[in-house]
Amino acid sequence: MRSLSIPSLTLLSATAAAALALSACKGEEAPSGDSAATPAESGPAVADASAGAAASAGAAEVAASGGAPTAGTPPPAAGPANLDSLFALLPAGESSFMLIRDPAQLFDYAVTTSGYYEEPLAKVSAKATTPEGAPLSDLANASQDYAEVKRRLEAIKGALDGGEVKLERGMAIVTVGADNKDAVVIFGSSNPDGVRALLTAVGVEEGKGTCKALDGAAGYVICGESEAVLAGYKAGGKDGAAAKAALQSSLPGIALDEAQMVASIKDDELVTLAMTVNAGDMAFHIGLPTGESDVAEAREVLTAGKPELLRFVQPGTGFMWAHIDTAAMRKRSPEIEQMPPIFGNAIDKLTGEILLGGTREPSSLQIRVGSADPSTFKPALDMALLAKNEVPKSVPGVKGSKVDFDRTTIPHKDGDITALHLGASGIPMLEGLRERLGFSLDLWVFGADGALSMIAGADAEAVKSLTGGSSDPSSSLPPSLAKSMAAGEASAVLHMPLDTLHGPLLQTFLEEAKGKGVPVDPELVRMGVGLTGPLSSFSFWVSDVDDKMVAHTSIRLIGDPATEEGRAALDAAKDVATGGDAKAVFEALAARYPDSPRLVAYKARAGEGGAGDLIGSAIGAAIGGASVLAPTFLLSSAAGVDEVTEVTEVTEVKAPETTPEKKPEKKPAKTPEKKPEKQPEKKPEKTPEKKPETKPDETKPDETKPTTRPKDPSTVPSTTPTEEPKTRPKRVGRQPS
Repeated sequence: MRSLSIPSLTLLSATAAAALALSACKGEEAPSGDSAATPAESGPAVADASAGAAASAGAAEVAASGGAPTAGTPPPAAGPANLDSLFALLPAGESSFMLIRDPAQLFDYAVTTSGYYEEPLAKVSAKATTPEGAPLSDLANASQDYAEVKRRLEAIKGALDGGEVKLERGMAIVTVGADNKDAVVIFGSSNPDGVRALLTAVGVEEGKGTCKALDGAAGYVICGESEAVLAGYKAGGKDGAAAKAALQSSLPGIALDEAQMVASIKDDELVTLAMTVNAGDMAFHIGLPTGESDVAEAREVLTAGKPELLRFVQPGTGFMWAHIDTAAMRKRSPEIEQMPPIFGNAIDKLTGEILLGGTREPSSLQIRVGSADPSTFKPALDMALLAKNEVPKSVPGVKGSKVDFDRTTIPHKDGDITALHLGASGIPMLEGLRERLGFSLDLWVFGADGALSMIAGADAEAVKSLTGGSSDPSSSLPPSLAKSMAAGEASAVLHMPLDTLHGPLLQTFLEEAKGKGVPVDPELVRMGVGLTGPLSSFSFWVSDVDDKMVAHTSIRLIGDPATEEGRAALDAAKDVATGGDAKAVFEALAARYPDSPRLVAYKARAGEGGAGDLIGSAIGAAIGGASVLAPTFLLSSAAGVDEVTEVTEVTEVKAPETTPEKKPEKKPAKTPEKKPEKQPEKKPEKTPEKKPETKPDETKPDETKPTTRPKDPSTVPSTTPTEEPKTRPKRVGRQPS
């Protein structure tokens, strides 16, 4: 088993757990009542129910101390192992360990989500073998790989159907040996021989692994590579309470007893982590060593605090939030103290909060900087207005464009807000943002509602709704993130909703872009996006509790296998992945669960939020904006190339000695003086280049005469040499000085 790493063993263990959770395993006989049983041993066990009960409910759970259930009385449900009982399995000495409290639940998630991928991966594999599917070439064997995983899961399920492994007792993976390079796995079981089949199923070569009853922990079996690896291992050698306290110290703010998995891994440095699972929110929490330079530097800048600016975040939208230590900011940037008072007063009132994000109603982007007194920004805004005369009235080079920059007011419940407004119109390349995404070419800057706000994309009417700040996005956030922010433990947050990627609108934009000549393959994008179908959001944040930093990552699913609604949501995502209509499928789901905390996600996948959902999502905004702008950009670029080419051909007249042989096909057009009225319409700048081929007189290279070309001056440079169609022949051929 040396070849199996800790992460590999964890994955395999979780897989085995889920298979047991999903299969109707036979029950376990209640222990004989040994008074010295461990806490896990004395916990719930499985007993055989009557024939009728077994047919309807499968195996029944009964407490070991309670004996068989009485007729007609439902037995108590089995719960996950107590974390303290798993810490009691650790041996003496220093070792890395991973304790899985409820492997059945983890594997339940793994199997449920893996079932989603069979058809999507088959499509990806087929596409990857085609020329247009080259970007997916690394996934050409994805379908075969998935088939192997599925085969392995079936083998594990078969090994578990005998009920020899009791996953409700938890699982432990521990390193042993002088160099801590060997790993052992501890299962809840009373039959070492019965566990061997599981080892084979998870990939251990036949005859390589060995198992035996664990000394010091009745009801547990330990498995390893050889008898030598298992020799001397005895549970309870380490003070379990002390080990748990040490782990908790490195992961402050995490309720370890509620975690599904905890670990302490010693390599070059100590890595501590925990995994929590709650309503489809799978969150990993990793302790950051405070001694590292980058961590220490981050702690000098970031500090935990209440997210007051979160009131500007609409449910279901993406955002970045940070809480800066203003004192540290001054220390790191001493030049702040030298700033004029009109800026210094505003800086003194900063709360340290910074928010960047998108809004769906209206489609806009926002930047908010927290301030205890936003009125202190007024002098700075007044100074900015002094540059009004420096702002051009139009965009240079864009005919018909208009630029406005002035002071204005925005209606507010507490009185009008003074704001600076920068607006633009008549820019063809950007008008598509307004027409297709509802994103107006307006920028507003104002101080009010506890922040200096900068809003882009909202017009004069829409910006009114973005003052005040009365949103509560907590219900749409992953529970682990919402809990950390509500407790004021977070110091930096990145939250990215993914649901809009699976809605119909983005696909429509891609199809339109392809129809307008953009080199995009909507099918390829749909396949790539489809592989994230079960995912609803991705979040990363840092917390600072008890003077220690912890990094958190949350991957939230669109549903979860633990509830009826959660299973329905996962089934809906699978339906869409296999060809179902996203709009119809998720509209039905939203109607079925109108009070669900996932309602915003359902509506986003149904496309009910329209373009606003794309702007509200950082990834959706990027893809949607690119698909809208790309056709116009390509057309504009093509037109620009034509203009440049035309001018270039004119300027080449200055060096005729290098061009005559390049354009012989236009030789007949060497007499423009006979038809001056038509020559400009046929790109007159090209015709002078043909005259050199006649070479009527090369004896007067320096002679010049006034031009006789009266037309199309706008397309020809104003220099004299380029306007001499009649004298041009005498300039051809470079003569000796």
